[in-house]
Amino acid sequence: MQKKFFRYLPLIFLLVYASTTVAQSAKPVIWTFQVTKVSDKEYDLVFLAGIKKGLHIYSQHIGEGGPIPTSFMFNKDGNYALEDSVTENFNTPIKLHDKMFDMDLIFYEDSAMFIQRIKVTGKTSSVSGTLEYMACDSKKCFPPQKVDFTFKLPD
Repeated sequence: MQKKFFRYLPLIFLLVYASTTVAQSAKPVIWTFQVTKVSDKEYDLVFLAGIKKGLHIYSQHIGEGGPIPTSFMFNKDGNYALEDSVTENFNTPIKLHDKMFDMDLIFYEDSAMFIQRIKVTGKTSSVSGTLEYMACDSKKCFPPQKVDFTFKLPD
C-alpha cells in the first residue's frame, strides 16, 4: 500500500503546485488605496486598479443585462458623509459594442482610478467598505470579485 502512495507522490505535488499557480494568476486586478486631504474636513478616497494585460474592468455606468459594473459599498458611519458619488478618472474609458454581451459598454484597460470625496462630520480615523468588479477579456469573464477596503484618514 505504501509503495503505491509513493509512486503517486510526484503527481500529487504537481497537482498542488499547479492549483496554487492558477489561483495566484487568477487575480485579474490589483487594487491600491490612497487618501488625499482636500480641506480641513474633506478627503478624496482614491481607488487605483492595476488591470492585468489583456483584461478590462467595467465602468460603474453600464446598462442592465450585461456584465457586473464596478461598484462601491461604504460601511455606514455617522462620522463622515459621502459627497456626491464615486467619480471615474485617469484613463479614458473605452466605449464600444461588446459582442459577448451584445451591447454597448464602457470599460478600462491597463488601469483605472475611482474617487469618492467624503466630508468628516465627527471623530473618525478610517472609512471602510467593499468594492465589486468583474474582469473580462474578449472571450470570457472571471467571476465577479469583491475586495474589502479601509482608508486610514491622516490627522
